[in-house]
Amino acid sequence: MAGGERRPETGLLPETSRSGRYLSLLERRRIAALRERGLTIREIAGLLGRAPSTVSRELRRNSRPHDYGRYDADLAHHRCREGHVCWSGVSAATR
Repeated sequence: MAGGERRPETGLLPETSRSGRYLSLLERRRIAALRERGLTIREIAGLLGRAPSTVSRELRRNSRPHDYGRYDADLAHHRCREGHVCWSGVSAATR
């Protein structure tokens, strides 16, 4: 599959580099889009190749009442980077 081709089973673009531990902004956006479509946590996890607990935890941590219970991928990623909830984008020397 070439770099810009979509995966036929999901219709999603492949991700070039992915951390086994932290969700990327692209993965968070995919979670938001798939959740809006009404997919279950297990279905989303299967499409992303992540554990259902990872998707569930992401949604639970980042769906706040003042956000009307909706999951906003960009806001979640910002919260992650600002609140030291995750280390994505931080060099190993900084850790």
